[in-house]
Amino acid sequence: MFSEFDDKEKLTDILKEYLPESFVQDVLDRYNTEFIGERLVKLDLKNLYLKELPEEITSFKSLRRLDLRYNELRKLPDNIVNLINLKRLDLRNNKFEKFQSILSNLINLTQLDIRENNIQQFPEFILKLYNLRELELNKNSISEFPGGLKNLKKLRIINLRHNGLIEIPKIICELSNLRVLDVGNNQLREIPNSINNLDKLIFLNCQKNRLESIPTALSDLKRLQRLDFRSNNLDFIPKQIFNSDSLVKFDLISNKFTEIPEEIGNLYKLVDLRIYDNKVQKLPESIENLKMIWRIEAHYNQLTAIPETVGNLQNLKVLTLNNNQLESLPENIKYLTNLEYLYLHNNNLSYFPQTLGKCLNLRILDLSNNHLERLPKSIMKLENLNYLNIKGNQIINIPDNILNLKKLKILGINQIGLSDPDLGILKRLKDRGCKIYSPNNQTNT
Repeated sequence: MFSEFDDKEKLTDILKEYLPESFVQDVLDRYNTEFIGERLVKLDLKNLYLKELPEEITSFKSLRRLDLRYNELRKLPDNIVNLINLKRLDLRNNKFEKFQSILSNLINLTQLDIRENNIQQFPEFILKLYNLRELELNKNSISEFPGGLKNLKKLRIINLRHNGLIEIPKIICELSNLRVLDVGNNQLREIPNSINNLDKLIFLNCQKNRLESIPTALSDLKRLQRLDFRSNNLDFIPKQIFNSDSLVKFDLISNKFTEIPEEIGNLYKLVDLRIYDNKVQKLPESIENLKMIWRIEAHYNQLTAIPETVGNLQNLKVLTLNNNQLESLPENIKYLTNLEYLYLHNNNLSYFPQTLGKCLNLRILDLSNNHLERLPKSIMKLENLNYLNIKGNQIINIPDNILNLKKLKILGINQIGLSDPDLGILKRLKDRGCKIYSPNNQTNT
């Protein structure tokens, strides 16, 4: 008959033999070290400089998760196959170059992480882990994938980032149950049309490659919810892509786009659109159809105006338009009643609509480095505003009703040239806890 703390006492004795005493209690207290009753079910041994896994650890047959990340392991003991209940094995950032075939007996594994090792060939033992659902292979040097991979019928997530891939392996497009395919940070120049075989795919990450085109075959993926094409060489989006009625997040950051097609209005479920760091000159009028969208990031483009239809985006919370060439904003910005973050710095604004005062949920407003000569009175109605930056404009006086902004915590403003009454207003703001920042002074004055 085991005592209630039998596994804990046993583990403590093992750890004392292999680790400095100060590390032992740390391991026992870790979130991912867990006991259920008398049994050890999770063990967290990451970041312990281990060169080998203590053989005695393989006696805890109730283990479901074993975390060995960030050590110096080159091999696992053969007896690890005794962990018949193991479902998750984390071997990230060690010194593995290959694995012994006996590991194929860990038949109950559902999650395997071998990221950031020195693996150059696909580990054959994986091909017999028929219950595997998640496979993390990124930051290795694996370029060839065996045909037997298609036998992993339960595989849902595969991560192939940072493997130096110049093409998506054909066998990957035969994994018909995949939900997530991550091939970011490689050297891909194209996506094969066979990608449409992955008809259950929800997320495709192709960021930081060398892609020059987006295949129309992606429009066949009716369950696709997220596409990430940031940091490629793209300058055109096929109109067919916008036929998807399931897409909720679209990342096109840091490409070469000069326009966004009007067809984007067809993505009526879209909640997040990120198109910053391109050369986009205007936003399409059809943007008004994105009724569910809560974030649009369009900074670092070449926008000169914003369409009036933006006022129809009543769920919008975040709008970043800084570092463009905007000279004005539409009056119907007042309808963005849920807007909380508005970034307009580094534009050519000389006029600001009074209707902004209707955006009562606004918390952060950055108008710095524009051509404003006065602070719009409507801003004083923004009762929830806690950050206001008007530095780098031509504003020479401050209305005293700025004191109405009871929640204002940070104010960026040029102080040179302000009158004594204006400086007095700033002092009153400071006295109640508001930090005042000036161009040449990054601390509160």
